[in-house]
Amino acid sequence: MARTSAVFLVSCSTIISLLLLPSPFSVAAETTVSSISANLAQFDGKSVTVRGIPTTVKPTVSQRGNAYTTLLLQDGGSALTVYTRGHPSTANGDRVDITEVFQTIKRVGSYTFYNKLEAFRITPRHTEVCTVALLFLLN
Repeated sequence: MARTSAVFLVSCSTIISLLLLPSPFSVAAETTVSSISANLAQFDGKSVTVRGIPTTVKPTVSQRGNAYTTLLLQDGGSALTVYTRGHPSTANGDRVDITEVFQTIKRVGSYTFYNKLEAFRITPRHTEVCTVALLFLLN
């Protein structure tokens, strides 16, 4: 009995991109940190995807035990503060795409935050190629 096998090589970034596609119910417009900084009112409350380089990445745990991270997202001369729940595997200097909602004013309890992005997804933009081999045995 002869067996035929096929090996398919698939880029990890392709697989991850497909798994992390935004739902059709929440389409985020692509823009830049500079565009948001120059047009704060235009982007207030809007869902956006922004590419940039995070700096000052600060993973923290609140007094109530909730994990969150803040960072500055830069693209050239502009920077915006990003808040996300949990501790994503993002380091200073990484290249990332961040999907988020921009808010000119956000109130949380007795705190008020200005010109912040609340990230729903942070996707690393790796330069190295990651390959996964999928082996299918056909009879």
